[in-house]
Amino acid sequence: MPAKLDITDTERYERRKQATKEWRQRKILSNPEYHEKLKKNNRDYFQKIKEGMKKEQEEEKLKSI
Repeated sequence: MPAKLDITDTERYERRKQATKEWRQRKILSNPEYHEKLKKNNRDYFQKIKEGMKKEQEEEKLKSI
């Protein structure tokens, strides 16, 4: 029989979330190349989303005409 956990799922989730955030910050500070890679990937990702939204808006305009 597994041991009963003393913490709730929500608390465990919050702890893991905080630990991941701290790990990411340490990695960014210790590795500038990783930081640049993250910035580039984020920029590219949001640019694709923006372009997709523009295409959808253009298609909706064409359909409404």
